[in-house]
Amino acid sequence: MKDSVFIFSPSYQTYQFHQDHPFNQLRVYVTYDLLNTVGAFEPGETIAPRIATEAELGLVHTGDYIKAVQLAGAGKLPAAESENYGLGTEDTPVFAGMHE
Repeated sequence: MKDSVFIFSPSYQTYQFHQDHPFNQLRVYVTYDLLNTVGAFEPGETIAPRIATEAELGLVHTGDYIKAVQLAGAGKLPAAESENYGLGTEDTPVFAGMHE
């Protein structure tokens, strides 16, 4: 097993907060493309991501927060509740599928 790997997938391009948000996924793709072009990766040093399990998410988030993100991503979290979790702000906008 390698000490470190670069986790990347073209599917990252589908995850976007909004056009002007600093987490623009084009930056991730451009970084990967540059590193790949200059031969920075050995075979096996890039791997595809996987979706975290509920248990893994629970290591860093409360169950209530995880549920709130799931509901927000499905368009089912009331705005008043969103505010309780810091969701629906400019820093953490709500968008479809945000839990995935």
